[in-house]
Amino acid sequence: MTTPATSPSISVVIPMRNAEKTIAKTLDSAMGQAYMPMEIIVIDDGSKDDSPYQVKALSLNPVRLIRQEHQGVSIARNTGIAHAHGDIIAFLDADDEWDSRYLSTIAQLAQDHPECSIFATGYAIEDSTGHKRQPHIQDLNFTEDSGEMTHYFAIAAHSYPPLWTSAVAVKRSAIEAIGGFPTGIHAGEDLLTWARLATQYRIAYHRDSLATYHVPHFNERNKHLYSDKKDPVGKELSKLINEIPDNQHEGFHKYMGLWFKIRAGHLLHAGHRKTARQMTRKALKHLPGNWKLYAYWFATLLPIPLFQLAQRIYHKLHDLVKTDRARV
Repeated sequence: MTTPATSPSISVVIPMRNAEKTIAKTLDSAMGQAYMPMEIIVIDDGSKDDSPYQVKALSLNPVRLIRQEHQGVSIARNTGIAHAHGDIIAFLDADDEWDSRYLSTIAQLAQDHPECSIFATGYAIEDSTGHKRQPHIQDLNFTEDSGEMTHYFAIAAHSYPPLWTSAVAVKRSAIEAIGGFPTGIHAGEDLLTWARLATQYRIAYHRDSLATYHVPHFNERNKHLYSDKKDPVGKELSKLINEIPDNQHEGFHKYMGLWFKIRAGHLLHAGHRKTARQMTRKALKHLPGNWKLYAYWFATLLPIPLFQLAQRIYHKLHDLVKTDRARV
């Protein structure tokens, strides 16, 4: 893919907290782009390690370091957005990295699809052992290498997340219009941001995996995301129903059904039967024909001794039975 002749200016926003082991490699990938960004804004969110000093020591142009007290990743990203000057803002987490073609692909998508405000590529997932896999994004509505993703929620309900933070760039006007990333949410703030954007703006997507998401074996953040009994993300997602375009209503119901189904499974696993029953009831409203939800419902009604026995059996079979992936 060639760099477009008339090119958008791109700002890179990197939230950082205690990333001394990864930030140099992340910055190296941002600086090594074939299409250079106009600025790279690193927001240090109250790091206690040497990561901010590493950024300063690199003395790279056009890297800017902004330091703030620890307030969470959403506020850190919003600080970066407030200081950005580019037409498009590309987000990169401090432990992820880009292929050298990433920003040129984003710029080309912006030129090819001026009607779109969200630009994304495929991504790879790499665990702490170095094992890398390519998530398969199903049901794309185009056969070429790139095109417009016209039914985001339906895709998200049937595959891995089609949008991942370090593989997404957004027009600055669009991310500012929705108020940036939501605050007060400890996990899932990015998922909610992409959903809010997808209800109002169009998405251009390239199939190539040009970003790498580094994830540990055990994802504590996702455990919190699905096991939080207050479910702030689910409550905010539910509010979007009246904003969903007509052609995405069916997909959105499947998306919400999957959200509540995964939460019900996590809550059952943790032994929170009452809340799991509530989540199962919500999931059934969106997915009335899903047989596993009826099994969840039955499990929540078992007497405690039988429920505990079922839990023990489930734990023993856990490594032998493939369970649902957190795909939302």
